Amino acid sequence: MNRLHRTYRFVRSVPLPQLGENHVEVWDADRNKKYRLKHQVRHSPTGLEWGYGGIGPADTALSILTDLVGKEIALRWYQQFKFSFIAQVAREGTPMLTSDQIYDWLEPLMELVRLVRTVDGTGSG
Repeated sequence: MNRLHRTYRFVRSVPLPQLGENHVEVWDADRNKKYRLKHQVRHSPTGLEWGYGGIGPADTALSILTDLVGKEIALRWYQQFKFSFIAQVAREGTPMLTSDQIYDWLEPLMELVRLVRTVDGTGSG
């Protein structure tokens, strides 16, 4: 997997979020460029969330994985990613998550799927 180098910075509107005000900033490796993560709406039409295992965090997980590795892989793994990372993100402050952390979690899972498919004869991908 070709690794992109990004940092995801979780920004919560203060003091109380209005619908859709929480967002995730995406920074490049040099922290020069940034853009606002596009919300991939699947479960939560009201926006992104983190710090627990609900529907807002599910959309945050899907949105980050889609940004980093594409929709096909994101749809396969976003619920597991939600519980492994997004539900654990601090609700206070401005926490960050790096693409290397995500790849280090995701690559062994994808390799396991490849091995199982090879062994059971369902393909190599």
